[in-house]
Amino acid sequence: MYCALFAEILCPLLVAAGLLTRLACLPLLGVSMLLVHPDWSIADGQFGWLLIIVFGTIAISGAGRYSLDARLRR
Repeated sequence: MYCALFAEILCPLLVAAGLLTRLACLPLLGVSMLLVHPDWSIADGQFGWLLIIVFGTIAISGAGRYSLDARLRR
């Protein structure tokens, strides 16, 4: 339960702020489909698969120019 709360509440806030974005995307990629709903099929877990696609893309591409990470590196 604590893993799901961490991944579904704290990590999206970190991603939205642009703070530790790639690291914050990692729990989001696995928790919703592997820990919370492991018995869902592709048809049942459409929203979970959408989250995996969105946060996987963010994890690969990074936060961007206007994130807190970019401002802290200056």
